[in-house]
Amino acid sequence: MERYEKYRDSGIEWLGEIPEEWEYSKLKYETTKIIDGTHFTPTYVSEGIPFLRVTDIQTNNIDLDNVKRIPKEEHKQLIKRCNASKGDVLLSKNGTIGITKVVDWNWEFSIFVSLCLLKFKENVSNRYFSFFFDSNIVDQQISESSKKTSVTNLHLDKIKELLIILPPKPEQTVIANYLERKTVEIDELIAQKERLLELYEEEKIAIINQAVTKGINPNVKLKDSGIDWLGEIPEHWEVKKLKYVASANPSNIDKKSKDNEEVVLLCNYVDVYKNEFINSELTFMNATAGEDQIRKFILEKGDVIATKDSETPDDIATPALVVEDFDKVVCGYHLTHIKPKSINGEYLFRYFQTNYLNSYFKVSTNGVTRYGLGVDKFNSALIINPSKLEQTAIVKHIETETARINAKITKTKKIITLQKEYRTALISEAVTGKIKVTQEVR
Repeated sequence: MERYEKYRDSGIEWLGEIPEEWEYSKLKYETTKIIDGTHFTPTYVSEGIPFLRVTDIQTNNIDLDNVKRIPKEEHKQLIKRCNASKGDVLLSKNGTIGITKVVDWNWEFSIFVSLCLLKFKENVSNRYFSFFFDSNIVDQQISESSKKTSVTNLHLDKIKELLIILPPKPEQTVIANYLERKTVEIDELIAQKERLLELYEEEKIAIINQAVTKGINPNVKLKDSGIDWLGEIPEHWEVKKLKYVASANPSNIDKKSKDNEEVVLLCNYVDVYKNEFINSELTFMNATAGEDQIRKFILEKGDVIATKDSETPDDIATPALVVEDFDKVVCGYHLTHIKPKSINGEYLFRYFQTNYLNSYFKVSTNGVTRYGLGVDKFNSALIINPSKLEQTAIVKHIETETARINAKITKTKKIITLQKEYRTALISEAVTGKIKVTQEVR
């Protein structure tokens, strides 16, 4: 793309040259207000004033049906110090840092402490600033460990000191218009690829569902399983409760270390929730356990571990397969350790991934703010039980098919990463003047 005719040295090493007519300044000098939201514990009500958090500004349109709400009286207290109006910018400073949202609505709202409000002076376009915060220029000033990662906090003092680059106001508008158009195009491409990832995952589940409930022989004779949600299965297959083919035990090993116990490595909830397979490449936390606990919950190849409680029923009974024998790694709290007796562990793991069993576990959970699944519900789960030979063949078929799909997933994720990198690079070049944006650019 075209470059500006003349540049000058900014005097800032990481910034380099900027167009001759451009300026740079600190954010505190170009705003009339930088202030965060509530510092007290709010009272949530079903009917009240919208109370926005970081999660609420992460999408293009705020979902008013699902936002938290606070009483009118608390809202009146908040607007004394943080009175937002149309055209202001909201910036996330806790949790996921660096998300911006230009206020383009007229309804009243308050903000949580994780957000801050910025009111710009007349010489700064709020839309231009919103794109500026999406550039890697902000990354130059805020470490990667502080921006757009979890459990972080960007203090107001640091926000106020951020360096911003300022083209003339009309040029800010031109740049914002251009980036708005180009990022919409890029975001649409990314959304298409992300939808493709969802379809790939659905295809994997469909393959697993078909293989473990109908087998891999398309000509096999079927019979009624006697289970409404399952339908027909191969006529020579059996259906048994989990307790007859495996031993399920909820772990009681917590993260605390005790002097009179043996040092172990703990396979935690997050290890299972985020990984299909448990192997020595994972990093386990240190803990301690008694001899009986170690004997009962030591991880061995073929074991299946499943989450037994969560904040939502959808996350209950998420499985992981142990793919190697461990010497000192044990199953941790909030998990159920399932040891196969007369069933192939890999087949059982795949059966746990089916929609059928997920539906059973989902309706079997109990709770209000946190949901749990008792060991009796695990033991009562109905398991389709082909012969060991067929289980092995089914597992091999699933491995082959999922490997094929996983290769497509890896390729698609790489494309998404490249598109996101291109998006950031394009924004960065535009807001630093490395490329010249004009009205005619298409």
